[in-house]
Amino acid sequence: MNERIIEKLKILVGTIENEITISLVLDILIQKIKNYCNREDIPTELELVIVEMLAEYNKSLSSSGQDTQNTGGIKSITRGNTKIEYNVSTNTKITSVDDLISKYKTHLIRFKKVGTIRMNGGN
Repeated sequence: MNERIIEKLKILVGTIENEITISLVLDILIQKIKNYCNREDIPTELELVIVEMLAEYNKSLSSSGQDTQNTGGIKSITRGNTKIEYNVSTNTKITSVDDLISKYKTHLIRFKKVGTIRMNGGN
């Protein structure tokens, strides 16, 4: 499954910034999704969501260290007394797998299984 996801990611983004890092992040992401969803498996329908999550993580890797505050373009220009206003992105920067899980919870929740209560010592 991991190879399929990495291949789909390459199709989506073209170039992966650091394939070894992305591969490790994928392993961590899959485990955290299993934990969040209370599952032992990853449904096939969830693979494209994981590809999208990795694409976002890859983008954050490639933009690290760059000033991305004013990348939204110019919102308005005033000539009298010179005012230039930029569109400031409200997207939060993805710095961890937990950030991805939080951002994509609405996609993950439909795959969540209800847990069971385990009693110690009882038959």
